[in-house]
Amino acid sequence: MNYLILVSHGELSMGVHTALKMMCGDKEEVMSTSLKDGEDTPDFRAKFEKLLEKINFEEDKLVVCADIQGGSPFTTSVEVLNEKGVLDKCTIFAGLNLPMAVTACIMKDNLEGDMLVDTVLSESKMAVTHFTLDEEDEEEDF
Repeated sequence: MNYLILVSHGELSMGVHTALKMMCGDKEEVMSTSLKDGEDTPDFRAKFEKLLEKINFEEDKLVVCADIQGGSPFTTSVEVLNEKGVLDKCTIFAGLNLPMAVTACIMKDNLEGDMLVDTVLSESKMAVTHFTLDEEDEEEDF
């Protein structure tokens, strides 16, 4: 099985997880945890390690989507995976957004390696846009 874990500061990862359930269904292999206000890195580490107990790295692969590269959830997740010697079975993204999570959720079972990375990054980057109202648009209802 291929797993997806969303990690973040605050409630971001759980909010994205809730929206992901609405779009892709409630899947046991999709999980989330976060570093909440008032917690410290060891608290987050314990929660992340608890999620990893469900994964058999002899057979399973893991995709991690984190909110900020270099942030505590990201760095702690990478440290834990490295200590367990399973980084080579993981694909890790930073810059968590809903399109990234949806694409990772759908494609984690269909693509591997560079194809998975390219697809997830492409979809998540394309979703970030700047909306402008043109004169034609002002006359139309939207």
